[in-house]
Amino acid sequence: MFSQAKEKNKVLRDKLKKLRLESYYSCEGTECLMTKPKMDSTYGAPRASSSVRYHDRDTTDVSRNSSMLSDRAKVVRSEASRRIDSLLTDWREYRERAEEEIRRRSKMEQYLREMVTRRERETEELSFELTNMRSQLLEQKKMMDEMNDERDTEAKCRAKCVELERQITKLNHYISQLLGEIQSRDDVIKAGAVERGNLQQLNSDLRHRNLEQQNKIEMCEHDVTETRMELEILEDMVKALNERKTSIFGGSVSSPSQTPRPQSNPRSHSTAAYPFKTNPTLTNFTFDTTVLDGSPQVMKEATKLEAGRLVKHSSSSSDAAEQSRVIGDKKSALSALKSMQKEHSQKCSYLADHIKKLKEENKQKEKKICELQGKHKKTGPME
Repeated sequence: MFSQAKEKNKVLRDKLKKLRLESYYSCEGTECLMTKPKMDSTYGAPRASSSVRYHDRDTTDVSRNSSMLSDRAKVVRSEASRRIDSLLTDWREYRERAEEEIRRRSKMEQYLREMVTRRERETEELSFELTNMRSQLLEQKKMMDEMNDERDTEAKCRAKCVELERQITKLNHYISQLLGEIQSRDDVIKAGAVERGNLQQLNSDLRHRNLEQQNKIEMCEHDVTETRMELEILEDMVKALNERKTSIFGGSVSSPSQTPRPQSNPRSHSTAAYPFKTNPTLTNFTFDTTVLDGSPQVMKEATKLEAGRLVKHSSSSSDAAEQSRVIGDKKSALSALKSMQKEHSQKCSYLADHIKKLKEENKQKEKKICELQGKHKKTGPME
């Protein structure tokens, strides 16, 4: 619309310029026509003064020319006035149309300005709404991001919980196995404790028996020493009697050096019985024993008592041999008991060390179980 109006305005301006030029040229022509007779009159003034005969002819020519010029000027003026009137009418029409167009355009411009203000207000409102919507969208985006992060974390937590459940099931299975092993080891420990008690009781019994056997051995050794001393006394008495016999009967009887000496067993530490041969001629006589101990002479009854004692001592020597065998058996039994005691003490020490190791392992496993339970409590139960 504005471009068309501008083009029309340009066309009208060009037309006005052309009309102005034409009117200017017509005005110049009229002025020339109006100024020629004056110039002729001025120029002809001396001509009239100089010659009168040409004065009339010149006046006629001038009048004729002036009439022709006036007619021509009238025509030009009429054409110019007509053109000017047409131009003025066109200009007035154009002016009216332009004013109407300007009014219409001003109204349109005012309307458009109002529309622009409305649109600006609407744009401001929309921009405010857009800012609000953007803020809301950003908040919603943040919420969506947070929700997505929460979902990712929940998925990760679920995967971790599944893994933890698997680990917990494995650990529970392992704990059940460990509890079974602990129970079996406790049973072994209880059996070992029972065996230990039995072995301790057996050890106490063996110690009691050992003490009894040691007491018996001491008593047997005391008896052996006493019998040895008695045998030595009897040997001295026999030597003295034999010497007395040799001195009385003149060597009819064998000397004590020729008599066989009994062999003693160094292992049993017991003496065998000496052979004591009684002479019937000696039973009816008394002899002096001052050589032995300085005591007065002994009668026949004393010799009988000594002989009976020797017989008893021979029987006791056989008993001593048996006792020596018994003592050897007892010593071997004591050595076996000592070896058994050593083995028992070694077994007891081994069992005690094994029990300590089992207790330490149980403590470590209980600590691991407590740590796993604490981790499970920290992670929380499954959804």
